[in-house]
Amino acid sequence: GQWVVESATLTTPPAVVNGNAYLIPAGSSGAWSAQVGKIAYGVSGAYVYKTPAKGWVVRAKDTDAEWYYDGSAWALTTGSGSSGTATYASVDSRIVGFAKTNVHGGARFRVHWTSDQRIVAYGDQSAFAFDPTGDSWGPFEIPVPWDRSTVTIENIYAGLNYILVQTNQSTGNLWHIGASGSGQGGLGSTSANTVLTRITKFVTDAVRISSVVTEANAGNTEAFWFAITTGGNVYGCGYSGATHTQGYGSTTNLTTPRKLTASDGTTAISGVSAVYCSTAYAPVWALKTDHSALRWGAGTDGAHGNNNTTALQWPTALETTVGSGITRTDIAAIQVTGSSVVSSKANTWLLTTG
Repeated sequence: GQWVVESATLTTPPAVVNGNAYLIPAGSSGAWSAQVGKIAYGVSGAYVYKTPAKGWVVRAKDTDAEWYYDGSAWALTTGSGSSGTATYASVDSRIVGFAKTNVHGGARFRVHWTSDQRIVAYGDQSAFAFDPTGDSWGPFEIPVPWDRSTVTIENIYAGLNYILVQTNQSTGNLWHIGASGSGQGGLGSTSANTVLTRITKFVTDAVRISSVVTEANAGNTEAFWFAITTGGNVYGCGYSGATHTQGYGSTTNLTTPRKLTASDGTTAISGVSAVYCSTAYAPVWALKTDHSALRWGAGTDGAHGNNNTTALQWPTALETTVGSGITRTDIAAIQVTGSSVVSSKANTWLLTTG
């Protein structure tokens, strides 16, 4: 049951208008005094009182607030005084964007956002660490912890079992909700975030994220992502493992985003326009604005293009010929694929400027 009512705060019954409805609040008077918590609906010149059931949602026209019935009481979920409790999603708003995925099913869940800046998730929620009503399917509205009138959504990225939300905030504009088993939550922990949580590393470093790419996994547990800043730096987070997916000389997963550096561990990689990745069993590539390319991570099936299958522990420039020491500067685009369940079958395709 989803209702749009005239008001959820009016305590005196107004004259009946057929088709108009009201959520009756505590303290109501007259005929409503014995109907608190019910919905008064105008039919044939009289009020009919509807008893709510668990999962019902009400949106009030006069305040734009939403209320959710949990089976015993109504909870204010959006609007002034919001409790932040998640609700079944309203369908009143126009969809303006869908979460981006990197060639995978996102653990069988989908996410979109609407013209009034609401985030809606639906599908199989069991791996997502977000299932507010226990039915596993939704659709559910994910409450946002910011003012929707000033903070807007630029993009949403769906990983294997989590999402990242990119906003228009000037710095620290990436938020996480969902699982964090490989550290992909970015907050120094492997515990799931069950509410949208700001990734504080980007606040501390005062950087703004312009784009994100997540793992292309489906059927395994290696979750990771890379974010490009407006200044052309790259941050990685999540799974690293024996394949050195994070490219920082260590197999330890990153639970806090780390700025990608050269092999000295301090010189930041800059001028990056795009990052290409697939699964943890495939290499990661970065394309730079000067048309050079770096790669690191798994060397499966020789997909680094350097005549061997050894993992590259640090970002390494693609050469004109192996061992020449001369960096290629004619790369226009890159595509990477890899298996999600076995450590084989990886490919890299390069499109040159010529």
